[in-house]
Amino acid sequence: MVVKILKIYYNIPLFKGVIMSDKSLELINLIRQGKTCNEITSILNISNKQLFTYLTNLRNKGIMFLRKYYADGEIVYVPVNTNKSRENSLISSSCDILTKERTTELRLLAISDLHFGNNNERLDLIKKVYDYAAKKDINLILCGGDIIDGTYSADLQTIPNVYEQIDYFLHNMPFDKNILVLGVGGDHDFSAFSKVQIDFLECLKSYRHDLIFPDYGNSFFNIKNDQIQMFHHLQNCSLKKSDSNLVFHGHKHKYIIDTTGEKVHVNIPPLCDITEFFPSFLEINLEFSCGYIKNLIISQVAFLEKPVVLNETRIDLLKNRKIEVGSIALEENFDTRTGDKVLVKQLSQIEKFNQRYGLK
Repeated sequence: MVVKILKIYYNIPLFKGVIMSDKSLELINLIRQGKTCNEITSILNISNKQLFTYLTNLRNKGIMFLRKYYADGEIVYVPVNTNKSRENSLISSSCDILTKERTTELRLLAISDLHFGNNNERLDLIKKVYDYAAKKDINLILCGGDIIDGTYSADLQTIPNVYEQIDYFLHNMPFDKNILVLGVGGDHDFSAFSKVQIDFLECLKSYRHDLIFPDYGNSFFNIKNDQIQMFHHLQNCSLKKSDSNLVFHGHKHKYIIDTTGEKVHVNIPPLCDITEFFPSFLEINLEFSCGYIKNLIISQVAFLEKPVVLNETRIDLLKNRKIEVGSIALEENFDTRTGDKVLVKQLSQIEKFNQRYGLK
């Protein structure tokens, strides 16, 4: 049975002595059936973190999976069975966040500059942000980088050893099975790699599938027909050109919105005490028209005795954008998860994903 699955389905060479547990075989079968992460954990009666461990063990045996991420917080695993899909999974700095095609509105939160291991970290506020998201049924959180304090600091480090910082982060960063964090690696995160050769983002890929950080400096998240770009300053790394009209920044520790250029740039406030003001986060509402982000509504929120909205901004993202929404050709298709009949532009997001990674 093991030989048949590995040889025929995955088309990879077998190594003598490889032993697969019954649970691993059952896991592979559930993945083949297209079960979501939370469905798999329920069927196998294991936690999400245990599932991540099983998948890491399979990866160590040469069996790899791509991940499809959904705006409702779900993850679906896809076997890597072509050279093209493997290459893209290793080098891509972009990620698709799939939605139901009828989605016209999407709510997110945005946090940045957490600095785990610094004396000014605010783990209590990070936990409150997760609670806030859960209560409001928000499944996506953007993160602007500098998750750990890294190998240098502007203040006192309570955990100066970067190995211990990462371990501390992995064990203390909140987890919710219905929440995905979409982010970019910052200069403090990258310092672990540049100084002591620890790739922090690779650690996240193995141990925290809910934390999606495609790259350091620049990350891109494709949502419907549009894209969100995330940027964090790195030495010798500039803001990459993209089709995105919306860019979220970490690093500056100030909340600023710049609408003077062709793109809208949003500096996410820090969620730590390394700031001249007090920590805060953003609540974001995206309104779509024909799959493109039309309206951006941002509220800055701080935790005082209770969550307080400090200010709110509304921006029309299509106003100065060269997209003729009214002339976009639509065709009928079906959402593969719900079976609903939908209208999509040219290709559905599933088809775009499959095309990008060479999957059938």
